[in-house]
Amino acid sequence: MTGITQSTDDFAFPTIALKIADLLALTAALEAVPCRYLWAGKADWNTDPATIHGLDCSGFVKYSTARVTDGATIWDDGSQEMHAQAKRVGFKLSSIEAAEVHDGYLRIFFLAPVFDEHGEMIEAGHTGYVYNGQTIESHGGVGVGRRDWTGAGWQGRCEVFVLTTPGQAIKL
Repeated sequence: MTGITQSTDDFAFPTIALKIADLLALTAALEAVPCRYLWAGKADWNTDPATIHGLDCSGFVKYSTARVTDGATIWDDGSQEMHAQAKRVGFKLSSIEAAEVHDGYLRIFFLAPVFDEHGEMIEAGHTGYVYNGQTIESHGGVGVGRRDWTGAGWQGRCEVFVLTTPGQAIKL
């Protein structure tokens, strides 16, 4: 993965160099379209957000991260692959409870898919960001938007990683 800032004296883990304000502005632009949830929906990073009418969860994360870093940071395709990539890169593992806090950290969450005893997927995986106690995601029935992160229900089964620190997001 390119576009990664390696550990510093202030934070001993890699981070992504992006401006939170740019991510929030892009999210608002996609909400205004509106950009609905579309299974397997993807877009190239340089696609005008006004022309995107459907993204799935991983498509949104991949597009938005790349878009706000001018193509410098590219995630793998699919939430399971992104989850493995986050572990390989060495992003700091956070807690579900920490994601509820308004602390200025941008986090990414991953919900693993659920399979039955025959190996059939009965619940799809999911991914999105968490910032100051709210998700930033594309999810079924809605599309791109935000909702409260409470750590309850499906959120309690997620693994969460830190992508940016508050100081980093302000300095950029």
